[in-house]
Amino acid sequence: MDPAGPRTSIKNIAERFLAFRSIATAPKTHETEKGHINNHIVPALGHIAVEDVTEENLLDLMIHVMAKHSESTASRLRDVLGSLYSNAIMRKLVAENVPERTKLPKSSVQPHKPARPFKDGDLANTLTLQRELDEDYALLTEFLVLTGLRWGEVCALTVGDLIHYPRPSIRVSKSKTERFPVKKMKSGRERRVPLSKRAIEIARNRTRGREANELIFTAPRGGPLSQGNYRRAIAWTRTAPNPRPHDLRHTAGAN
Repeated sequence: MDPAGPRTSIKNIAERFLAFRSIATAPKTHETEKGHINNHIVPALGHIAVEDVTEENLLDLMIHVMAKHSESTASRLRDVLGSLYSNAIMRKLVAENVPERTKLPKSSVQPHKPARPFKDGDLANTLTLQRELDEDYALLTEFLVLTGLRWGEVCALTVGDLIHYPRPSIRVSKSKTERFPVKKMKSGRERRVPLSKRAIEIARNRTRGREANELIFTAPRGGPLSQGNYRRAIAWTRTAPNPRPHDLRHTAGAN
């Protein structure tokens, strides 16, 4: 870095960083980073020269974010800042990664939200209520409980992922996030989840006579699933007032 060279603002660094990350990372990651930069980093620090940013500046920003959001949001924000600075160091625009040595305030620690699995009676009641509203989505709820799959994993399941022999199972090798393409699992490995008799029945009914590349579970008109539409269609807050959709996964592990 040339100390006598032109001073570069955080806003300018952020624009270069986002241009680089748009081709170097997955679309979802890029959108997350873009959101942190546009919503938090540039409004608070955009006018400051990158070499003038202090730990105090960053601490003030994270405290502000935690006051409106959560500690985890502030932690991710710090990670984005760290990546932004690493990119700036690579470009010889700054010598030190200040965000990496900036710690979150200890007073900000928040308790982890515990899992809230369904109890047997509650689950049965939930499924009964949901069947009255939407039979297909109720089957999806039941399948999530029976298999313990994550929402994104179920969204990406295709007919070809159903394995009949030697033991009925479902192949899990990819995941789907709304508005983003299907992607392979982070580990790069697939796993096979054994299916109970009832899970086999649901899967076979959903795949019979269909092509291998078709989705097993779809929206009512055949498109990809949307968790928001799913929750509204089965009146989630009324039919399952305590657990969250993610707790279906914990229910599978508890039973």
